Amino acid sequence: MQEQFKKYLTFLPYVVLLAALVIQYVLIVDATDGHFVYGMDDPYIHLALAENIARGHYGVNLEEYSAPASSILWPFLLVPFAASAVFLYVPLFLNALFAGLALLAVQKSIRLILGETYYTRSPGLVALSLCCLIFGFNLIGLTYLGMEHMMQVWVSLQLLYGLLIITEKERCPKWLPWIILLGPLVRYENLALSGVAILFLWYRGFWKQAILPAIIILLSTGGFSGFLMHIGLSPLPSSTLVKLQYQTQAPSMWLQKLTHPNHIIILLLAITLLVTAWKRRTVKHEIAWLIALAGFTHVAFAAVAAGDRYEAYITAVLMMTVLYYHKAQVKEVFDAHPEMAALRITVALGGVLVMYVIASTYNVPLRSESIYRQQFQMQRFIKEFAPSPVAVNDIGLVSLQNDHYVLDLVGLANEEGRHHLFTSPEERRKWINEASQAHGVKYAAIYADWFEGVLPETWKPVAQMKSMHARDVGDDTVTFYAIAPQYTDALKKSLKAFGKTLPDSVKLIWLQ
Repeated sequence: MQEQFKKYLTFLPYVVLLAALVIQYVLIVDATDGHFVYGMDDPYIHLALAENIARGHYGVNLEEYSAPASSILWPFLLVPFAASAVFLYVPLFLNALFAGLALLAVQKSIRLILGETYYTRSPGLVALSLCCLIFGFNLIGLTYLGMEHMMQVWVSLQLLYGLLIITEKERCPKWLPWIILLGPLVRYENLALSGVAILFLWYRGFWKQAILPAIIILLSTGGFSGFLMHIGLSPLPSSTLVKLQYQTQAPSMWLQKLTHPNHIIILLLAITLLVTAWKRRTVKHEIAWLIALAGFTHVAFAAVAAGDRYEAYITAVLMMTVLYYHKAQVKEVFDAHPEMAALRITVALGGVLVMYVIASTYNVPLRSESIYRQQFQMQRFIKEFAPSPVAVNDIGLVSLQNDHYVLDLVGLANEEGRHHLFTSPEERRKWINEASQAHGVKYAAIYADWFEGVLPETWKPVAQMKSMHARDVGDDTVTFYAIAPQYTDALKKSLKAFGKTLPDSVKLIWLQ
């Protein structure tokens, strides 16, 4: 009976994961009047891109090429389902799968770290720790963001598990080279982790296993850059370049990055590994140096954003690596006070990761509600009440299943728009005017504060859509503009009809 109970404990974390995902789904649907909405506009960019890839075109507008996706691989994973009735749910299904795989990688790593004796001796403690890490590693929050970050966390944790196998068992798993090469295809930030993994394999004498992913990573990322240049774009996706532009043009962002709570945690964990490696120079210290290097690289080059999505993969890897190098202390706690071990370890995990629990899981339905009140309503307006070319600053939902041209004023889906982000107000105003006329744009739905001083004089604000309690969106107010006087009456008529259908938490405020 006791052995059967221990067996059930092995599956407990997966039951908790599934239950948490189901509960969050119910909360999201309840908060969005029966609709399922992701917690950001960005996943809809990937969906819109995948929709057009399935039609033989790379971009969110059929009349021009663009590279708005932050991942090489993710949009292509969605392509096979573009024509299916469940297309909008595919990112959710994939992320739920990757969340389970990430949890499995953590479970296997803990089993390897503790050893069979301690792992089988304390299944309740292991199960409890895994349940804490479901929330601490942001598995729920990332799943409902609808992008590639959950897959990134799984790939990163699986990579670390492979490195630990080499360290402990002196053998290289056959799957490890494929996981290493997969990382940068999921997200460019994983170049650092894949790079240190290749160095580790080479250092340990697994030269063939190191060369294979190195060559394929160079060919695949280089080939993708070559493809983008062939169709007239920059060698990196626009989303990546926009982030780099903001960092280079606004030096204050570097200080903001370094002082961001998530990056402080990363730096502290990386420094902990460096200290550990220095003290234990002769005891399997290579992984500590290399993972710490990956952590510092992330802080130096990666941005910060809502949903704690950029940091999740490296934080999880750093935490597991710290656990590996301090497994003796964990065992001592359990041996000395077995009756208090579960409580102490759980409190320690909770203390370090509490901000992730609050920021990621608690906010999931609130973020979806904000997107529903704003971008979802904008999509309804554009598709149902004013189907024509439009200028926006959030291109995801408004581009999805919409063949009318969407002018991206921020530049994720428009190379010229990206190039003009940091030009003079006069030059940017001129580009906005010329681009809107060239594409037959009649109106715009934008955050007015983002474009202060750069909008053409002919653009006249007609109304504002104000969302109550907006969370993690650029602004709580979207302003509708007629870009020329002859479009004002038609826009007013469409907005009047649209205003009658808005949820109670969204108000339409007339400006003329």
